[in-house]
Amino acid sequence: MLPHLALFLYFFVVDAIGWREAFSKGATCPIRINILHDWTCGMGITYTGHARKRMRQRGITPEEVSFVLNHADYVKKSFEGRKEAVGHLKGRSIKIVYAEEESYIKVITVM
Repeated sequence: MLPHLALFLYFFVVDAIGWREAFSKGATCPIRINILHDWTCGMGITYTGHARKRMRQRGITPEEVSFVLNHADYVKKSFEGRKEAVGHLKGRSIKIVYAEEESYIKVITVM
């Protein structure tokens, strides 16, 4: 039963965002979707209330957050075990502070 679900999700993602957007640099996992990541297939992304507020204020979508997490220009350690990913998208720099939990990524804030 599980392979059928995986196949359904694959075609759903490819159909929804297009072939070029679904795969990048030979990736085997779809990108630009909140529940799947290039480097951590199957890890979900959760957002703190603060992160959602900042995303709304700054006009940053969850898809853009996912893209930057997957294709960051650099990632550095932050305080309390957090990390900062910085990437460029649509002519602007986006910085994401996040924590890697056991089974998901928790986005703390987006700048």
